[in-house]
Amino acid sequence: MSLFNTITDGMANAGTYIQQNFEKLAKAIVSIDDTTGEIELGDVKVNNLAVTGTPQFTTTTKTFNGLTFTFTRTSNSVYVTTGTTTVTTATPIGWYDGVIPAGYRPVEGVELVYLQKPSAGGYMSASPSGRGYFNGPLIVGDKPRIVAYYPTTDAWPTN
Repeated sequence: MSLFNTITDGMANAGTYIQQNFEKLAKAIVSIDDTTGEIELGDVKVNNLAVTGTPQFTTTTKTFNGLTFTFTRTSNSVYVTTGTTTVTTATPIGWYDGVIPAGYRPVEGVELVYLQKPSAGGYMSASPSGRGYFNGPLIVGDKPRIVAYYPTTDAWPTN
């Protein structure tokens, strides 16, 4: 079934079908600016085929043993980095709860890349439960740079 009625030359009741087509359009269009030609369709505004509005974007920080993780969520993607913070509490090899906050957790396990490795080497992983795994110890004074970009299906964060 077509969204609009097809109008042809000489068809009977063409005026009625044209009016029905306009009524369908009127239900979808919130407003049209006669000066700029901007069309508003619900939450979407179109002007010269440019979409305007506020994108879904939020950031939070989480400190873990002196490392300050910054999590940035845009739509269903997360970018995480530690910047240049210093480890203040030794972190042995193992899993740690609550490293990745709700709203920023990965869809599946993901490795976070060390741009600057800690003195003992290793890597960090993140799980969908928010746990973080360090496969090499972090020593007080280390300044690892950690970065990752991954998809998430978490509910939008409330922070």
